[in-house]
Amino acid sequence: MYKVTDLEKALVDFEGIPIMGMRNKPLTLKTVLMTELGSYQGREVTGDQLVKAFSLGAKIYESKDDVELDDEQLKFIKLVITKIPLFTALVIGQVILKLDALKKVTIPPVLDNK
Repeated sequence: MYKVTDLEKALVDFEGIPIMGMRNKPLTLKTVLMTELGSYQGREVTGDQLVKAFSLGAKIYESKDDVELDDEQLKFIKLVITKIPLFTALVIGQVILKLDALKKVTIPPVLDNK
């Protein structure tokens, strides 16, 4: 599993100034991932891939400031955001670098207190 943190942290331009998105709010990793996954389409995209994109977008939306993803989910997100990006290189470049920098974490199983 991978733990994606700082979902609500603003993405910045080259000068370190937050990039503003819709509704004059700072553009965040969470916003970019939800937008890219929610807008995924294409002639060769299957129904299963559309459901996967929707489900991952919903998972990220429901998370607070971090989300746990497995290898397959992380690879799928990278595919979606690079296939037909909706954002500029300034934004997508930061997202890819953030995802590439993730370290695998071991999520301990929940102890059963029965």
